[in-house]
Amino acid sequence: MIDGKKTPLRTTEVVPLGDHDKDKVLDHQCQGFGGSFPDPNVMAVTGGFVQDQPLVCGGFKEPDLAKTVHPLCYAIGKSRIMAVMKQERAYSASLPIIVDTTISNEKRLWVTGGKGKENNRLKSTEFIASSSEQGPQLPFPMADHCLLELNYATALTIGGSSLKASMMFDISKKAFQLGPSLAVARYGHACGVVAIGTQMRAAIVTGGYSEQSKMSLQTTEMLVLDNADNTGQWSAGPNFPASSSFRTGGGVTVPDGTFVVTGGQSQTTSVSYIFQLDCRMTTAVADCQWIKLEHELEIGRAGHLALLVPETYDCHDQNQGENVLADPSNTKGVYCSQLTIFTRINLCQSDCMNSRRHPSCHQRVCQSW
Repeated sequence: MIDGKKTPLRTTEVVPLGDHDKDKVLDHQCQGFGGSFPDPNVMAVTGGFVQDQPLVCGGFKEPDLAKTVHPLCYAIGKSRIMAVMKQERAYSASLPIIVDTTISNEKRLWVTGGKGKENNRLKSTEFIASSSEQGPQLPFPMADHCLLELNYATALTIGGSSLKASMMFDISKKAFQLGPSLAVARYGHACGVVAIGTQMRAAIVTGGYSEQSKMSLQTTEMLVLDNADNTGQWSAGPNFPASSSFRTGGGVTVPDGTFVVTGGQSQTTSVSYIFQLDCRMTTAVADCQWIKLEHELEIGRAGHLALLVPETYDCHDQNQGENVLADPSNTKGVYCSQLTIFTRINLCQSDCMNSRRHPSCHQRVCQSW
């Protein structure tokens, strides 16, 4: 997680998504994300929301992965270690899933692959909440890959290092099945799911880096999903619209059916752009459109972790005792989205507490439907 001068970053941003009417953008001065990240020099982390709590796991300190890669999972906002993984890992991919509905409906963070102390790619996986439970072995070692949820029953691993492969994972059976191969092997890419028109969905992979050509990739591949068995082939989508397509924070699927990519690395420079892919007005993946959003990150960054704060998350400041969720009296319902950019991190620096200096430090946008 670096800026344009390859300087390690300690800041965190919260980016509002959806309706950007200034009257609907609320500044809560970092409430809900107070505290400090215990290690300000961690990169190549993974994470997700588990039991309404953002977890950030693994990572290492530059420049020596072998000596500094670690197994810790931190509970952001509580400034404490939530769990210890069974394996030190960096460049892993993770996804919150319900592991076993017969035991609990609460999600755990499924952490997969990555690189260990010997800079070796890993096959192991773990399920993380307040503790770690060994998960199924991957079919082959993976690192710098991407992981997404196709539906409540199926997850999909995509690419990583020199891999073109995608792997379907049956969550209830804990079993893998080989999925369709990408046209181009890639790592450090972004992935998610988008709505195609009003009736279809597609998995998307964009950007990354080619180990074969030693070049960043701007190509996009999309897999139209069949609700029956999720079979099909990857096909070409619209190219990523900028050269900053490497280490873009993993990408974020937005509840409105679009897909958002933040920052990224263009040659040796980290950028602050935010792009959104919208396919809702077409039924052909080639006709999807990338849109450059007007607002940008406060600082260019790459290799960061971007998470969508779920609607169920209680933005609650433990010191102030103030609930900053949307007004429940809105009988029409609310759609609340915000995108959190986790970096190396000291969440809510003192500067961030001054809303006039950092008005986007903690914002939530609510739009009626």
